[in-house]
Amino acid sequence: MVTRKLILLLCCFVLTISAQTIEIVKTVQLRLVDKVSYDRYFNLYISDLEGTITKYNQEGDSLLAYSPSKTGSITSLEAWNTIRVFAFYKDFQQFGLFDRFLGPLPKIDLPEEQIGFGRIATVSANNQIWFFDDSDFSLKKYDTEQLKVISKTNCDLILNAQDYDLVMMKEYQNQLFVLDRINGILVFDNFGNFKKKITIPALEYFGFYKDELYYLDGSELILLKIYLDERRTISLPKNSYGKAVMGEKYIYLFDKSNLEVFRTK
Repeated sequence: MVTRKLILLLCCFVLTISAQTIEIVKTVQLRLVDKVSYDRYFNLYISDLEGTITKYNQEGDSLLAYSPSKTGSITSLEAWNTIRVFAFYKDFQQFGLFDRFLGPLPKIDLPEEQIGFGRIATVSANNQIWFFDDSDFSLKKYDTEQLKVISKTNCDLILNAQDYDLVMMKEYQNQLFVLDRINGILVFDNFGNFKKKITIPALEYFGFYKDELYYLDGSELILLKIYLDERRTISLPKNSYGKAVMGEKYIYLFDKSNLEVFRTK
């Protein structure tokens, strides 16, 4: 009898988590949303198709903006470091850093002899740069102080060279997560060694909250434990969102021209 009661309680707990709902507290109108990132305090950094970056606080209030002298979309945007915001420009084959006030440092050209053509990029915890090099189909880690590639992983055994579409990468808790729209999320250790693949096809964006990886699936926000085979879901009011950010106080949902700020009930 005790065992049956315990099972029923556990089932109720799982159902409660799965049915978790949210309520809207604010809508912020934006220009066309391109890339989205966030720092450790869950300030939001949003870029548009011209490369303008705007910083918002947790409540969705605009704080700062950077407008480039030469317009061009940002391929990769990463603000998790908090002290430095990283931006990679595939069309220009350059990357740049910004301080927390979005003051830009001079952009740096990719060394073509070491990184033939960078497709996507992100910054590591120790301020080295991860690149996926389309020219030789490899994952590379570049040391900006030594000015050289310090690790290289050939990806011909991991990806089909004729059938892949890499769109973002993010380092988190000493692991590198690389998103391929066709194959899912590829996971590497901090030395570039391939570990596993998380099969989620047709994905555009993912993020992290504590020990969970999250992504959108229709009208649900799916949260997967990074180290355990567990998941939970949060119901959303519609299925037209393109990106989501899970914060400590709020959930931020984006479509092409709006940021909607929600609180969990």
